[in-house]
Amino acid sequence: MGEDKVYSFDTKHESLVEPQIIEGIFKAVRGISLTKSGNIEKLHFYNMLLFSKAYDQYCLRILIDEKIEGVELIKLFETLSKEIDDLLVTSPPSDDSIFDEETFRANLEKFLEPFSEDPLLKLTNSFGDFLIQDEKPKIALVGLSEVGKTSIKNIFFEKWSKEVAIKTKPTAGSDFSHHFQEFLLHKIIVMDLGGQSTYRNIYLEKKDIWSKISALIFIIDIQDVDSFILARNYLTDVWRIISSINKKLPPLSLFMHKYDQDKRNSLNKNISNCLDHFKDFIEIANIYLTTVKDSSSNTALIKVLYHSLPGVVILRILERGFSEYFNNQILPQFSMLARRLSIEGYDEIFNEFKDDIFNNAIKIGEAYGLSFQKKWLDHLMGDWSLNQETVELESLNISLKDQSLTISIKTWTEQDYPEELTTLLLSGILEGILNTLNLDPPRIVQRGDYITWIVDL
Repeated sequence: MGEDKVYSFDTKHESLVEPQIIEGIFKAVRGISLTKSGNIEKLHFYNMLLFSKAYDQYCLRILIDEKIEGVELIKLFETLSKEIDDLLVTSPPSDDSIFDEETFRANLEKFLEPFSEDPLLKLTNSFGDFLIQDEKPKIALVGLSEVGKTSIKNIFFEKWSKEVAIKTKPTAGSDFSHHFQEFLLHKIIVMDLGGQSTYRNIYLEKKDIWSKISALIFIIDIQDVDSFILARNYLTDVWRIISSINKKLPPLSLFMHKYDQDKRNSLNKNISNCLDHFKDFIEIANIYLTTVKDSSSNTALIKVLYHSLPGVVILRILERGFSEYFNNQILPQFSMLARRLSIEGYDEIFNEFKDDIFNNAIKIGEAYGLSFQKKWLDHLMGDWSLNQETVELESLNISLKDQSLTISIKTWTEQDYPEELTTLLLSGILEGILNTLNLDPPRIVQRGDYITWIVDL
């Protein structure tokens, strides 16, 4: 609005809006809640709703561009009015006046800043800083408004309680935050992208934010059947951009969220309906039923990160006590075979059972890799401390560079374990761990006191 003129825009044209129409709009805005009826009144614009309620000393108006439930609307008015009432009481006069309006306005502006700042400006400004730091893994939480993205993020990364996280307000614009993942000893960028229609359009225009994403988590409100079509269309647009600008596609996960325990019996039809709407993504996506009311959202996030950060995960799996585990638990199980291998004639027996040994080692590796996920969840829930495990590097050397991981492990030949046996066991265990990450088997590139493998990520 400028020079007393208002323009209306569509995709191709702009047109001057008649002054009488604008006058009518402002007359309607001024007209609602002139009397203290106690009720919330509503004025409906083309794509927005203006809610208004009169109080003893002021009239509170809230402009909203997304659907909001009646109970939530009432709570919002109650929260804001209580804060304003408290400010009216606690704004002491600076002179002989009964009420210090200047102090009140200053305090009110500070309180309303999160509500009144232009999230579009905040969103646009945040992209520049974010794109500079694209060396760290990026995890994108995407979906429509009020599907639970921020609550999921706050419980997992911020370690908020479920009770507090459930009351989280929808993200206005976007939130790009850096998190040190203690269990992985690694920094991660988490993109929490607000789902209101205005912001979605901006994200689709700012294609750079979809570059080099390590994981895309698309969250769907499984209780809101009416949102499935819009959500599917949004994911289709996002995936099209990601596919066009990335050489390697990130893992895609669908969280069918708000799968609350007390409503599960009634949600089976919704799940089937949702799967039908997202059928084009089922073959390429991992699908999880989640809620923040139990540990399912945390478990799903651990699985997502586990598969999205394979280099970091393998590094931590092997560093956290693997040498001790292999030396004290795996090798003793094969000690009888090891002693016999030193006797002449047992080479043939070893060759006969080589495949069985290797396959058993793969199963051990798979179990060891999956136990890492369990320890991660236990640590997140406060049931397991990192201090209980030591990092051993004497018999283990690991380096992570670009898209490959180099692993060198001692063969334990000084303990009279034949190199062929320890190499076979280690190769099988490594392959089992890689199986849990959907990666190809490791390749041996060097033999000696240390066996060196290359893992393609």
